[in-house]
Amino acid sequence: MEDLLICQHELLETLKRAEINYKKTPKERIKRSYIETRLETLEQLWKDFKDGHKSIIVKITKQEDREDSYFEENTYETFEELYTQYKATLKEHLQPFLEPSTPSSPPPHTSTPMGNVQKSLDDEVKLPMIEIPKFSGKYEEWQTFYDLFSSLIHNHKRLSPVQKLHYLKGNLVGEPEAMLRNFTTTNANYTEAWNLLVKRYDNKRFNCNALLKLLFTHRSINTESASLIKQLVDTFSTCLNALKNMGVQTDT
Repeated sequence: MEDLLICQHELLETLKRAEINYKKTPKERIKRSYIETRLETLEQLWKDFKDGHKSIIVKITKQEDREDSYFEENTYETFEELYTQYKATLKEHLQPFLEPSTPSSPPPHTSTPMGNVQKSLDDEVKLPMIEIPKFSGKYEEWQTFYDLFSSLIHNHKRLSPVQKLHYLKGNLVGEPEAMLRNFTTTNANYTEAWNLLVKRYDNKRFNCNALLKLLFTHRSINTESASLIKQLVDTFSTCLNALKNMGVQTDT
């Protein structure tokens, strides 16, 4: 076990040195073959680290093992973030070598179908960053988070599974964040991670009870206060709308 932990730390240091050395590389050496070779080396390093991490998780037998600096310093998350940044840099520098040297232009006097024009306009539109309230594991928050994430991310056809998983992990805190922490951000892991989250929190009875508790435990208004009345109305409307979204009859 100790040898595995030492090996993981050495792999992290190797990755750090690789990124630093690349930044020091003279510009004349930055060629397509050079960048592609570094990408291959990076992928092998990432594979070795993931294999080592899986072996460590399997061999953990007691709580004391989790008190090692490997876990306390979030070594896995540090490696994954550094790997992502370094790979993004390499791919960005590789892109100019993959693009044609001269942009192709359409033949003169050629009409463009309206569908292509609309697609071009859609591609040029820069949408604001998608922001979703973070989910902390409270059942009264689940329905709002589920509806927003499903409509904006989960059902978005242009987003790849790895992008959806990135958004999902980035909008979780507390217990749900810890539950998905060991899911590496890959295409293959998104469906399993999303299903695990839904299975844990998409409990209609628990969600209803949490909303009803929030509704009926709202403090009484004993003084004349416009802000308190607004707060009461907002809480009441929020709870009723959330219950309706879950299919609960609230007319009576």
